[in-house]
Amino acid sequence: MARAARDKRPESYTFNMVCALIEAQEEFNKEDGDWCRVGDLTDALRQNEEQFDNDMNDEAKNIIFEYMDLYLCSEEFIDGEDNPYWITDQVTWFDGTAFYFGTLEEDYVNFGGGTLHEGGYGFGLIPTEKEDEFILRDGFFMSDTLGGEGVISIRGTAGDKVVVKTFDDGGSYMIVYDKNGHVTDVLSAIDSPSIAMEDDIVNFYLAGSYKSETKGTLVFRPFDRTVEGLLKTPQAYTIETLFGSIPTNVITVRSTGKSYGIEKDDNGDIEVFNCRYDEDQDVWVKGGLHGRFERVRRVGDSVYDLVGEYPEVSSMVLNIGQLSLFSKKELRLMRNEVFARYGMIFKSPDLKAYFEAQPWYKPVFDDVNDKLTEIERINLDLIRNVEKSEYYIFDRAQ
Repeated sequence: MARAARDKRPESYTFNMVCALIEAQEEFNKEDGDWCRVGDLTDALRQNEEQFDNDMNDEAKNIIFEYMDLYLCSEEFIDGEDNPYWITDQVTWFDGTAFYFGTLEEDYVNFGGGTLHEGGYGFGLIPTEKEDEFILRDGFFMSDTLGGEGVISIRGTAGDKVVVKTFDDGGSYMIVYDKNGHVTDVLSAIDSPSIAMEDDIVNFYLAGSYKSETKGTLVFRPFDRTVEGLLKTPQAYTIETLFGSIPTNVITVRSTGKSYGIEKDDNGDIEVFNCRYDEDQDVWVKGGLHGRFERVRRVGDSVYDLVGEYPEVSSMVLNIGQLSLFSKKELRLMRNEVFARYGMIFKSPDLKAYFEAQPWYKPVFDDVNDKLTEIERINLDLIRNVEKSEYYIFDRAQ
């Protein structure tokens, strides 16, 4: 219908603009679509504005161009190649706590963003001759703040190498390497920061089988928002939030509406508290103790085809936000479990005792570094970084 209207009035700027937006959406939806053409379709109207009747007000034009210009591709910038990673608001880059959107500037990509609670975060990437490699520089929260001194909010310093690539786990990642070639940060391409954080709580913080002498067994399964053991039958639950969007370690059982706060200690054991929401303060208030539960095992190996308590480290690229859901003790076991799966012989008495108690462990080699995959090397660097920090997503149980 829109194209028919344009055919009847080919001189109309408005009708041509509507058709350009429709064609841009069609191009965007194609599996093999030309992302650069999405922005070019409306830009062509601007470049040839004198050929049309001026029947669209300037404010409407400015709103459209402000959005569609995000899709413009500079041949000088991308060397004539389509690069889907930099289509601004179509990709959200997330490190587990903060998220970023990219915009194309004259000679670099500016990334601005923040957490679900505050903004002001930024960094920039300078292109290199290699399509998937960039150089880290400062950036700005938003394009209209460009100028003056910027910030580098991700974990890296100006001049570090940043590589963007996909892995067999199906994800696209932005990986930051320091001058020594060690990974300092990883950002993944996601759809929604809040949903990603909720999934991380389910899969990394809660997942496990726990037991109590008085309360029986409690089971949280990864990739499944149900809990067994709180009631007689498995119960679906939701992850509660603060300020309307920030996920917390409080769950609410859907069938009863009852809420529970869950705190982990350094061993991975949990304390479960009754909780209530204080609307005036917008906080979850911890009530009486429901029970203390000792972790029997994590249940990751029921999802990943690998032995051990932490198979994710060898199966998927992790980020610092996800790793910050674990204690230092858990991170040390997580890191060394990678080597244990390859049969490394441990010299540390506690690690030697721990892994020799695992039925799958077979000590054979003094050094297994040459066996590590790229995913494992990335994750091991990140784990070491988190082990050195004092940051946790949630307070630890005492």
